[in-house]
Amino acid sequence: MLEILALTLKDGLELVILSGILFGFIYKTKQKRLNLFGYWALVIALPFSALLSYSLINLTIEKEIETFFAFSGFILTLLMIAWVWWQSFSYQKSSNQQEEKLIRKSSVVSKILVAIFVLYLGIKFETKLILFPKRITVNTMLSTGFNTELLLKYCGGIIGIILAVSFGFVLIKAHKKMNLKQSRNLVIILYLVSLIRLTILGLYGLMLKGFISATPEFISALAPFYNNVNRFFYIFLAIITVGLIIIAFKKEDRPSKGGLNPAQLRKIKAQIRNKNRWIRTSVGVMVFFIALLALNYVYANRTVQLTPAVAIEPKNGEFTIAKEKLADEKLHRYSYQTTQGTVIEFFLIKKAEDAYGVVYDACEICGVAGYYQKDDQVICKNCDVVMNKLTIGFPGGCNPIPLKYTTTKKKIKIKVSDLIEREKLFAN
Repeated sequence: MLEILALTLKDGLELVILSGILFGFIYKTKQKRLNLFGYWALVIALPFSALLSYSLINLTIEKEIETFFAFSGFILTLLMIAWVWWQSFSYQKSSNQQEEKLIRKSSVVSKILVAIFVLYLGIKFETKLILFPKRITVNTMLSTGFNTELLLKYCGGIIGIILAVSFGFVLIKAHKKMNLKQSRNLVIILYLVSLIRLTILGLYGLMLKGFISATPEFISALAPFYNNVNRFFYIFLAIITVGLIIIAFKKEDRPSKGGLNPAQLRKIKAQIRNKNRWIRTSVGVMVFFIALLALNYVYANRTVQLTPAVAIEPKNGEFTIAKEKLADEKLHRYSYQTTQGTVIEFFLIKKAEDAYGVVYDACEICGVAGYYQKDDQVICKNCDVVMNKLTIGFPGGCNPIPLKYTTTKKKIKIKVSDLIEREKLFAN
């Protein structure tokens, strides 16, 4: 239950943070009606998300969709940063001339840009939320049927969505305590971080499609960033939490009491208490979410027992492994004891059609700690670095050390002389 709750909470939080800070900024620029276009965009995104979810279940288009979202998101985020900056500038300019203006009209361009950007966010993240039942494995359902454990997992997913949506409401209300400059800076910082992530995903997509040459040097440079792209979510959490804490404990300038009657003073004090209540509630909720996600992280990363390596002996100076044994696309671990008594472990994994990762079960950073597989990811047991299995076989970061090999139509061959080149690493 906790794992699925954390899954939907993370996707939901990312949606409400990236859209909620925008809605809050619009609120500060006194364009409340403009927010309606964003709210409706989130509603309109639902049927598109449902259609995309159906396509993702029935078609193998995950990487194509990821690349599309990376490029479209990059352009839209860049436009939104420029728009936010311009709106801040124009508001300050107009407020100097008409301080009493309570509602500002929004241009057609603003309405279209906000609607399209929020529609993009909605389709991207609502699709992930709709697909959360897919993470509840079919094997569990087939082997045990619908039971209490399965029910709890579904409940956890739904609770995660509800918690995220609730925080969106609190985040928008928290903008009451912010001034325009604070709101603008928070939006721009978060969107700049988002741009960096979208750039990484875009480069990876261009490489997969062949627009960028997949040289070992390029993959080695990109792999550490792509393997950690999911950690950008925690950067978002850190930025929004620190920002809210700073604003929450910053003293607000109180208006002069001169000329105000007791009723007006009580009203002002009530407004200040209301602002402080919302901003401190948002901080408290964020701390609770961080604690919840940390608990899930600890639970999910308990000491993992690696699958035992299969001892293998060479014939005519080389090891031969049939490709059909790797057809399940799982990590297959092997070991060989050298004449010096050193046990060298290595593993093979099928990455794609006739593409294989053949590596030592060790890396240059963490040594012989070993790796294990989770879905389409390979994880270092020592430092928990997550690697997409498509990057296995290339050097760089915490990727396992590549091992020389040759292939035939049905077999993968590894020379003993190549394997023992790293004997010292396993002897220590």
